[in-house]
Amino acid sequence: MLRQHLAIAGTTRTGGTGEAPPAHLVIESLPAVTVASEMAQAIARRAASRRGPDSDLAPGQLPVASVIDESSGGDVWILLTLRPGTDAASACEQLAMIAGFSAEAPRAFPSPLAALLRSWVDDHRSEDIAGSLTELENAIRRDGRQRIYR
Repeated sequence: MLRQHLAIAGTTRTGGTGEAPPAHLVIESLPAVTVASEMAQAIARRAASRRGPDSDLAPGQLPVASVIDESSGGDVWILLTLRPGTDAASACEQLAMIAGFSAEAPRAFPSPLAALLRSWVDDHRSEDIAGSLTELENAIRRDGRQRIYR
């Protein structure tokens, strides 16, 4: 069973003075069947609209102050600004619980996964591996999209 989930590029701390600055999360990949704009809207609908401590959040509400979706084509780029004082790791766990951010599907490989990966590396050893991995990722995305429209 493979599990694909959101990828968070990282957190940065910036902001004003006085209170702890907000953390920023960048979502840069989603399962192939997930539409980035729909996920950004789902986050925005569940985002906390009022200020205050996280303990004031209603059940199901996310500690997100703002959502900016700059995704285009197949590239995912959703910038989240968390409420001041929010633990970024905790926010990531809450985001992963939203339907569509994670996908599980059984997959049958033509050979055991370890042997398949070794064979692929041997076949592409003289190439730019980083570039090849990017091409592999793009092919997987294309395959996932084709399955949606069948």
